[in-house]
Amino acid sequence: MTNEKNDQATISYSAIAKKMLSQKGVTESKMFGGPVLKTHGKVFAFPYRNDFVFKLPGEIIEKLVAEKKGSYFDPGHGRPSKAWVAVHPVAHRRWSLLAEKAKAFVDETR
Repeated sequence: MTNEKNDQATISYSAIAKKMLSQKGVTESKMFGGPVLKTHGKVFAFPYRNDFVFKLPGEIIEKLVAEKKGSYFDPGHGRPSKAWVAVHPVAHRRWSLLAEKAKAFVDETR
């Protein structure tokens, strides 16, 4: 599944998805009109607008927010989630590693 946009998150998603989909239990689906990665049926990462969104432990999210590399994810309803972080393109080199961490985190909590 691909998104029509050519922003950094969408371009990176293709490479990250290819790598992650080779792992046991990882699948691809759609949410918010775009592709998402799931582990054993639970979403752990997806591109959203220009950012890449991950479900991560609170301490990692807080660090990314404090470094101004990300922000608490708000899908548009005005209530940012402290369980999800939208990591900005300035940190795109971390996205692949964060996808791995997000998958591991979601696997641990299932």
